[in-house]
Amino acid sequence: MRSVSLAILVLALGAVMLPGCDGGGAEPSLKEYYAEMVRVQVEGQQRTPSANVNLGEIPADTPPDELRRRLKEGLRASRGLNDAYLQDVKSIEPPGEAEAAHGELVAAISDVNAWLDGMIVGVDGIGSLDEFEALVNRSAFLEVEQAFAEACTELQRIATDDGIEVDLQCTH
Repeated sequence: MRSVSLAILVLALGAVMLPGCDGGGAEPSLKEYYAEMVRVQVEGQQRTPSANVNLGEIPADTPPDELRRRLKEGLRASRGLNDAYLQDVKSIEPPGEAEAAHGELVAAISDVNAWLDGMIVGVDGIGSLDEFEALVNRSAFLEVEQAFAEACTELQRIATDDGIEVDLQCTH
């Protein structure tokens, strides 16, 4: 666990960054929708390293106050990136075929934000990396990750069924 970065703990935020569209005028085609998804995905991946706090770089004997500070810093940075991502995705006007899956993705991203908020608060009660690992294991991380992956996979399926070649990188 110690070699896992916070970016991975928060669902590798840059791995599945999805689009923001203008939302004005006629409903976008699926091709336009997925082109925007890829554009925002790439932009998100370029921003993500700024939130990456590698737990392997935190010595096991780090004083508890310093450990909490570093963990909160990484979680807050991830939360900021994820919130920007949520706003981008919410700004999309999906075509009818993708509307339900898009809504599920928005809900899943919101759940990731709620998870991050809980982790930020939860860090106050830890004094070691082992305790942080236990906090993550007690959290809803796996459920949040699963909901996110399922929403992304459904969007991937819609693209594939329509013959649109795109890789949303739904599994990490």
